[in-house]
Amino acid sequence: MTNKDQPTISGTQTGPSEESSEAVASEDAGNVVRPLSKWTPGDPTDGRQKYQFESSYPLGCRIEIFAEALYLTGLMVFGAYLLIWYMAGNFPLLVLGIRGDELPKAVHQLIALPITGLMGGTMFGLKWQYRVSARGWWHKDRRVWRLCSPWLSAALSMMIGITIDGGLLGLSFRHEAANATSTLLSVGFVTGYFADSALAKLQDVASVVFSTSQSGPPK
Repeated sequence: MTNKDQPTISGTQTGPSEESSEAVASEDAGNVVRPLSKWTPGDPTDGRQKYQFESSYPLGCRIEIFAEALYLTGLMVFGAYLLIWYMAGNFPLLVLGIRGDELPKAVHQLIALPITGLMGGTMFGLKWQYRVSARGWWHKDRRVWRLCSPWLSAALSMMIGITIDGGLLGLSFRHEAANATSTLLSVGFVTGYFADSALAKLQDVASVVFSTSQSGPPK
C-alpha cells in the first residue's frame, strides 16, 4: 500500500497508532482511571471486557465498514480470477476476450506483477480494515486510502518489476528460467503487500541517481 495510512510492522507499514498508544478509560464507579492493555496476537480482546460483544459504532458506520469490507473482498476475488486466467492461459478474459497464452511473452511476464500486486495490496487492506475497526480506529477520512490503496499497490508492483529488470536495484530477472513466472508473481505480491517498504527503496534509488555532490564550497 503506498502512503502513510498503511500500518507498518517492524518498519514497514503502520496504522494510526494501533499498538503504540495507551488509552485511558474512566470508570463511572468511583471515577477510577485505568490504562487499557495493548493489543497483542496472544490477547485479541481489543480492549473489551468479557461478554462485551455489542458494537460501539452506530448503525450507519457499521454499514459503511461492511460495504468497504465487501469492496475489498470483491477485489480479492477479482485478483484471484486474474491469477487463474494468467496461470491457465486457455480461457478468455471476461469482456476483453483475451487469452493469456495469446499475449506476447514480454507483456505476459509484465502483467504478472500488477495481478499479484493487487492481491497483496488488497490483503493488506483487509487486514488493516478488520484491525482498526475492532479497535475503534476506523473513520471516514481514510476511505480514499482504503479504496485506492490496492490499485496503487498494483501499479507500484509493476514499476518495481520494471526497475528490477532494468538493474537499478542491483537485481535482475532470469526470464528464461523455469521458475521465471513464479518469481515475477512472488515479487509482485511482496511489493503490493509491503508497498511502503518498496517506496522507501525507490526513494533510496532516486537519492543516488538524482543526487548532486559538491567537492568543495560553492563558488
